[in-house]
Amino acid sequence: MMVLRETQNKKEFKRIFLAQFEKTREENPSLNKFIYEISLFHNIYIVGGFLRNVINGEKPRDLDLIVRMSKDELDDTVRLCFKEFAENRLGGYKIQLEKIAIDVWSIDDNWAFKKELVKNIEANYVEKIAEGTFFNYDSLVLDLHKFRSSFKHYNFCAINKELDILKKNSKYKKLNPTREANVLRAFYLRRKYGLSYSVQLRKYILEQLNYLSQVDQNYTFKLVQLLNKYQKYQDYLSESIIDLLIKEIYNPPSHKDPDRNNQQFQLFTD
Repeated sequence: MMVLRETQNKKEFKRIFLAQFEKTREENPSLNKFIYEISLFHNIYIVGGFLRNVINGEKPRDLDLIVRMSKDELDDTVRLCFKEFAENRLGGYKIQLEKIAIDVWSIDDNWAFKKELVKNIEANYVEKIAEGTFFNYDSLVLDLHKFRSSFKHYNFCAINKELDILKKNSKYKKLNPTREANVLRAFYLRRKYGLSYSVQLRKYILEQLNYLSQVDQNYTFKLVQLLNKYQKYQDYLSESIIDLLIKEIYNPPSHKDPDRNNQQFQLFTD
């Protein structure tokens, strides 16, 4: 099981981030023109995994960007800078660079803004983008131009070892377009970091499993099929582990029974 680190020292984070980002740009020269073309007139926000990798001392596997420009402007810029690219899920672009893949979206295509679940407020984009992420674990945002950041939700997850859904309203959860993937991601993070589930997340997983049970009796197999699309999850999840995690959701360990707790957590300490 790995330990998830929090970040409190902004100066230290900035030093480590700049070193890693400069290395990434050196290893991926085609990224430089893209960054330059966008940043001439528009803000670029780095979100999620790259920042989390920096905090945890891991080599970044990919780079996710949100840009404050229209979809048409982004399309023109991508075509100007790259010969090969593909559309990713949720309406953005996936581009394979020399040594890293980037995913980039127009802020207009951010699902939380698009569904008006988070208000698009001009003065506070960093916080609003952070609020638009589904899990607190993924809520890391950095404005590359002004170097403003929001890590408070992620830090809560790391310090308290609790995975949670940021928004409480049911509309936010129902409209999220990747519900089955959210369940699988929660299982993966439980397995990798030993994170507990918040009350609302446990309820959400139960709701999704109950829905799957109505449309497909073998919902373990359904999640295993989805697992095949996520290579990095396969180091921590398998059909048997997913089955155990599902059983744990339906029959959670009691805090009043330490022996039973220890038995349940053997799954995450082997």
